[in-house]
Amino acid sequence: AAQVYVLPQDPTTSPGSPIIVVIPGNPGVITLYISFLETLWKELNQKATVIGIGHTQHHLLPEGSSLFSAGHTLDDQIQHKIDILEKLMNVKDYDFIFVGHSIGSYISLKAVTKLKLKYPQVQVNQMVHLFPTIRHLYQGLHPLVKFAIQPGVRSLLATFAHFAPRWLVTSLVGRMGPTLTPDQAEEIINGIGYSVVFNVLFMAATESYQVVEVDEECRALLEEAPEGHFFLYGTTDQYTPPLFVDEMRTGFPRVAVEMAPDLIPHAFVMQHSQPVACTVAT
Repeated sequence: AAQVYVLPQDPTTSPGSPIIVVIPGNPGVITLYISFLETLWKELNQKATVIGIGHTQHHLLPEGSSLFSAGHTLDDQIQHKIDILEKLMNVKDYDFIFVGHSIGSYISLKAVTKLKLKYPQVQVNQMVHLFPTIRHLYQGLHPLVKFAIQPGVRSLLATFAHFAPRWLVTSLVGRMGPTLTPDQAEEIINGIGYSVVFNVLFMAATESYQVVEVDEECRALLEEAPEGHFFLYGTTDQYTPPLFVDEMRTGFPRVAVEMAPDLIPHAFVMQHSQPVACTVAT
């Protein structure tokens, strides 16, 4: 299962606009992106359908589901996005714009590559990469995260999170302070469970060793239609130091690269959804 959030095109507008697919970072809880999705949709005057697709098992499973579920790898999450789109529509009949945040940028590149192989007639008009992590992801991880994603540790943390009393979870989430809106805090508190925590950490582990250099598939897609890619980097983003940004500019000179204002962090959805959505819309 996955969270899917759909904002349909205004039926009074002309048909044929590309469908905008938004893929989140990790955690891939799509409800944390609702402000971004709705702002983007409104900035486009509701003339395009906007679809946000969360990551599988990054939200609380229905009662009766198995507690100790298998972890989903990064490759699983890539295939999952294709499966969701195929369930929602006849993919080959639509044009798309993909918007990926953080590891969602990498997932977008891989998903588009797979879609083009399966449906050669599919048109992807543009790809927007927000604070993208498409190379050397492990270097940007906080030391505590590097520890948390280790095999035994992630299982222990997931078990603790599942059985921790609600007051403790609320207190820990509250320590994040003003970085969360009340709705986002409530979503995290209600969504904490073994499967969610384990899958978030398991996916982070697979990202850390899989995303190293810009691989051949990603490079081919970037070079095939460079004008169709827009990269927005953060000036203080630990995942993309200035050297990475400079190398992107020199390695792919025809790809549009811009810097976000200094105050906007990697996890922009917490407080800065509106300015980023406005940038994407333009």
